[in-house]
Amino acid sequence: MEMEFSDGGRRRRRLLLLLGILLAVVAAGLVLSSGSRPTDQGTAPEPVPTRRIIVAAAEIPARTVIDPSMLAARTVPDDPSFLSAIEDPALVTGRVTAVPIAAGQPIALNLIETGDATAPFSILAPTETISPYSPVWRAVSLSVPRERAVAGKVEAGQRVDVIASIKIRILVEDPTGALVDGTTDEGFTSGMSTKVVFQDIEVLAAEPDAGAYVLKAELHQAEEMMALVAEDSSPVTFSFVLRPEGDNRVVDRDGYGETLDRILNRYGNPLPQVIDIDRYPRIPERTLEETPSPAFAPGQSPEPTPAASPAA
Repeated sequence: MEMEFSDGGRRRRRLLLLLGILLAVVAAGLVLSSGSRPTDQGTAPEPVPTRRIIVAAAEIPARTVIDPSMLAARTVPDDPSFLSAIEDPALVTGRVTAVPIAAGQPIALNLIETGDATAPFSILAPTETISPYSPVWRAVSLSVPRERAVAGKVEAGQRVDVIASIKIRILVEDPTGALVDGTTDEGFTSGMSTKVVFQDIEVLAAEPDAGAYVLKAELHQAEEMMALVAEDSSPVTFSFVLRPEGDNRVVDRDGYGETLDRILNRYGNPLPQVIDIDRYPRIPERTLEETPSPAFAPGQSPEPTPAASPAA
């Protein structure tokens, strides 16, 4: 009896070979199709947001009134570095620069003399910020007449020293026990005392005709100024002395301060004296008929000599 033989292994190998060829064809097709697509690198980038700001068309010196011709518009990326730049030139036109502004530099309100278009002055300088450790700056006003404010020539932006003249009262007991002006055993007596009290003070605003000035002062200085102003029993008068530009030295005030007796002792001024009019030597008066002598008393002058008549 014959047995039938079937080669099943060869048939399976052929089937696997055909399946592999089919998978290779499919993979090749996928590669070709992916290569024909546009890549992400070839797509157009998204537009960057921009904004229009105002810059300096040319260099603008400090303390210059800004004219529209000094400004230009520029389109820049809308990022935080340009956040403080202004967009409307009307906000700064006609106002005064606080610091030099370079050509092309964005215009910000902290570069202008005042940070608010409606404010007459700015307390903080463009480089100053408020922090827990910064000086406690305040604006305070003082009344100083023209004759004690450099003839009214003190202007906003200048720096001054403030001198205070204070009426000092020395009170002693009289025989009835009442307190009256007098002199102590040490020789102290009532009088005026003048001394520089505040140094290197910035003037924020000035109205010389009204004698009104606004000063930039630290809060403790402002308290002291107002305490002197409020003193009714001994009125205080203030005077300004103008500092040279760039002189920010602070002197030791221990060597300063004047009273009348100090000045008299330093310069040796003669002191007034009571005169006994009955014993005071006087020059005898002369009559108009008397001929003036060659020697003339103090305050007298020789009578004019008639001019010689011309020869005939």
